[in-house]
Amino acid sequence: MSSGIVVDRVSIRYPDTSGQEVVALENVSLDIPTGEFVVLVGRSGCGKTSLLNAIDGLVSISSGEIRIGGRSTAEASHDRAMVFQSPRLLPWRRVIDNVAFGLEARVGKKAARERAAELLALVGLSGFERHWPHQLSGGMQQRVNLARALVVDPKVLLLDEPFSALDAFTREQMQDELLRVWRKQNEEQALTMIFVTHDIGEALYLADRVVVMSPRPGRVKEIIPVDLPRPREAAVRDTEEFQELAHRMRTLLEGDH
Repeated sequence: MSSGIVVDRVSIRYPDTSGQEVVALENVSLDIPTGEFVVLVGRSGCGKTSLLNAIDGLVSISSGEIRIGGRSTAEASHDRAMVFQSPRLLPWRRVIDNVAFGLEARVGKKAARERAAELLALVGLSGFERHWPHQLSGGMQQRVNLARALVVDPKVLLLDEPFSALDAFTREQMQDELLRVWRKQNEEQALTMIFVTHDIGEALYLADRVVVMSPRPGRVKEIIPVDLPRPREAAVRDTEEFQELAHRMRTLLEGDH
């Protein structure tokens, strides 16, 4: 089944603590082809995470519909996985068992651990299978978090600011690692990525397209194609094309004051 995503006129409303209605998203539509890397950018409170959670089926939508491969995301499915900002690793399970956890009930512990070992190798953590989470750096914990999401072989990977807590050097390393993993996974089966960030440079470095969202209620303000060559290397950030795209995005976001 295709992993193409259709967000069709989606709105999300909910009551705040005083009972007043909050409109998080209003009439948002997106068409994301299979295997594309899309990044959502916008000011805090613009509904980026709400949209990500709705695609994952974690929050209810008030109107409209979201479909993956023609099937509504209201239906439970293993075709999508989420990577959160915090790794949220289970401290009482070793690295390999953290990664295997989501697969054990489906295939058994032995097969799940074998697949977990393959994913740990993919994210560059061979040799750390028996470590405890507290023995890993922040960047290594996020690699485990990524492997844990990939272990269920999702067709759609949703990432909610996964590198925001990392130092600048580690963050750029993880961006390269994510692109490498995405490229490798796409050799075997198409993997669609939707990534949330506040960082303009990160968005442009990763994305095929950047979706710039307006302040609440969140709407699609503009979609910017990023026609930079792949595979990407750090030097692309210094190119005139990259800087022009960054200026365009910054102007759009500054217009939201």
